[in-house]
Amino acid sequence: MEFGDHIIKLAKLMIENHKAYNDMEACMAKLGTMGWDESDAKYQTTLLLFGESAYIKKVWLQLQSQTSELWVKNAGAKSNMHSDDEILH
Repeated sequence: MEFGDHIIKLAKLMIENHKAYNDMEACMAKLGTMGWDESDAKYQTTLLLFGESAYIKKVWLQLQSQTSELWVKNAGAKSNMHSDDEILH
């Protein structure tokens, strides 16, 4: 691999990292509007879901606020992370 190829690869990686950072900021901003306390199981489940994949963050950002809570409960239950108001251990 030539030096120029390394620079191109690094630039692409930096762009992807920047996009991921912006997505995470947007996700956290939306999460802050949900009215859930940080100790709430839904809040904690949502954070765990954000760590699963970039795709999950993109889905979260597209959801209307009224469907977000149901989505968190369903996605968390499917992943055995959330059941009603408590995190499953």
